Amino acid sequence: MDTSFFSPFGLQQKKLADHLLKLYSSRHVDAEIANKVIAAVDSLSPTSFKTIQDRKLESFQASDRDTSQLYTTFYKKDDRTIDTSEDKTEASRNILDIGSGSGAFAFVCNSLGHHATGMEHPRSNKAERLTQLNYLLSDWYDVRVIPHTIESRARLPVADATFDDFSILYPTFYRRWTELDWDFLLADLARCATKEHSKLYLRISKQKIKKNGEVTFPHGGFLKSVAKVEHSRIRDKCYVIDLT
Repeated sequence: MDTSFFSPFGLQQKKLADHLLKLYSSRHVDAEIANKVIAAVDSLSPTSFKTIQDRKLESFQASDRDTSQLYTTFYKKDDRTIDTSEDKTEASRNILDIGSGSGAFAFVCNSLGHHATGMEHPRSNKAERLTQLNYLLSDWYDVRVIPHTIESRARLPVADATFDDFSILYPTFYRRWTELDWDFLLADLARCATKEHSKLYLRISKQKIKKNGEVTFPHGGFLKSVAKVEHSRIRDKCYVIDLT
């Protein structure tokens, strides 16, 4: 779908409605979720929708979230902000956003002149309603998503030297990962990287402790693994890892 900042509201609304009807017929989306999305879009006026489009990037970059510095790393090339109003294809990067969720981050990267692709659990996983909503929103954002579930010591379904950069923001797949599991993932990302100053931008999730005292997102294995490669920490739990 066309979701550029210059897309007319009416066109956006019609394409979303047509897309939802298609999903209804193929039973690929929960009716309750689809109705909520339709209600949210219908509640907007063309003026308010245009305001959201105009301010989306500005508000995204000015976010107070801990990851704001990590996000803006994508926006800059040679210490200057990419201006999407000019032809600066030499600054464009092919980005793989692993665990892309709704596709919002990939959409922002694309709006800034990059070429971002998402990676998310397969949409056939009917047990997770959130997965269905993520694909619905990714389709609306016009973000291509590779259906794949990250597993320990399993190669990504990506050809060698395919992407310039990678992002993993708030991952949840490493609940019981060890140092060797992280070693494998970093080595596999290096295989997938083009080696043209390729980097992994990673924002680790907060540790979660269950009632029985089990830590479901331990960082020990990651910290030992990342210590073996060139990296920098730009903020607490935010890392830029060199894959070259």
